[in-house]
Amino acid sequence: LESEAPEDAPPESPIAVKKGDPVKLVLTCEWGLNRNIMRVQMKVFLRGDLWSTSDGNTGWASDKKQIIGSSFDTLGGRGESVTTIDEKSLDEKSFAIKHIDVSPDGVATNVTTIVTLIDADTITSQRKDITVGGEKQPDEPPVELRRMK
Repeated sequence: LESEAPEDAPPESPIAVKKGDPVKLVLTCEWGLNRNIMRVQMKVFLRGDLWSTSDGNTGWASDKKQIIGSSFDTLGGRGESVTTIDEKSLDEKSFAIKHIDVSPDGVATNVTTIVTLIDADTITSQRKDITVGGEKQPDEPPVELRRMK
């Protein structure tokens, strides 16, 4: 995914991001442990330079009967997720992922990401119900992601 930063980073941000800066996100997914988990690596490039990397694993937790995940990043943050199907609010091509992300300085972000299948190579991802440090944030617009061949 390549885009531009939608706004300036706040003054307390660990990196100076200005509106319009080129941002590139590269996700690499592969099966692991005999196809029992999905390994995901995410690299974020800012103005052409690697800014951060995160590694995570997602798999079926038989005791909880849920898909759960965890990740850690090079900035000192971490994330936990639970994937759910809410049949009342989603259709058969969508699912929700409930995340708790913790920044390097310990601030928790709670978010629901709605993933929708568009076709065999395309999905949209939309972050909703966002709270950062207990403060409600606006929903973000959907982002389209395409598989690279």
